[in-house]
Amino acid sequence: MKFSAISDLFAHRQTQMFTSRVSEKMRVSAKELSTGLRADQLAASGGDVSRLHAIDAELTRMGGYGDAISAARGRLDATQAALETIRTAGEAIGIDLLSEVKLQDLQGALAHAADARAAFESVVATLNASYGGRALFAGAQADGPALLDADAILSAVTALTAPEITLTGVQAQIDGYFLAAGGAFETSAYLGSGADASDVEVAPSERIAFDVRADADAFRKLLAGLATAVVATEGHFTGGDAMVLPLLQDAAERAMGAMGDLDDIRLTVGVRQERVERAADLVAGRKSALELARTSILGKDQYEAASEFQALESQLDAAFTVAVRMSNMRLVNYLR
Repeated sequence: MKFSAISDLFAHRQTQMFTSRVSEKMRVSAKELSTGLRADQLAASGGDVSRLHAIDAELTRMGGYGDAISAARGRLDATQAALETIRTAGEAIGIDLLSEVKLQDLQGALAHAADARAAFESVVATLNASYGGRALFAGAQADGPALLDADAILSAVTALTAPEITLTGVQAQIDGYFLAAGGAFETSAYLGSGADASDVEVAPSERIAFDVRADADAFRKLLAGLATAVVATEGHFTGGDAMVLPLLQDAAERAMGAMGDLDDIRLTVGVRQERVERAADLVAGRKSALELARTSILGKDQYEAASEFQALESQLDAAFTVAVRMSNMRLVNYLR
């Protein structure tokens, strides 16, 4: 009886070990069946996995480029959208205002210039936009606004123009604030970095620059034009009404003059967007080639994988059947 008990225990243990081995083989076989790739890389590569490791390393590098492409695409798209918003704001003031000024229609010009403050605020807010937690137009400065808020800038400008009694005097103050090297715009209104944001490598030997900053001449010219319209419409100068129409003409011409520079920036950003898409195609093609090369080494025929899985499944079923029968036999012997 003692010998029989030991034999039963040994047989049970053997069955457990066999079942465990088959279960593990089934897990591996199931993975091969779902992925179409052999689990044993060493055997699949003929004992030399160096080429396989090189392929995997290159796939990882291509994956990094994929992340960089996604980030660059989003940042450039956000920049292009912001530039369109800025152009629309400036154009809305400049075109209509210039038409009324040429007709010498002061009331019509004032009506079109009434939105100058709102347009100025819109441009400043857009230049302070961010993407992915990083300021778009502040250069190397990742966080924080690129510009002082619109009200603060306009307050500074109107304080400068208030004492002026001539058109040239008002124009000089506005030029001094926005356009002069070392002027107030550079020293107090622009809060970003004087250095550009870091460029991004989106493919081998392909880097994308992010050098559009809020202190670019195009934006400064447009802000100067809109600020001139604010000064004219809100009466922030000592000179009489005779100065209003010339100031509005100056404002419209400044705003429209900035459009060409803005379009140049938009074109540059557009070219970079195209380069990112070409890089995306290159990286995708490279990844596909690498994955094909990897599959040529590790690939497993699906019919073969399914047959192996079914054979293992049959072995496991047989092992469970034997275990159940052994258990039943021990119960019968005990009852006897």
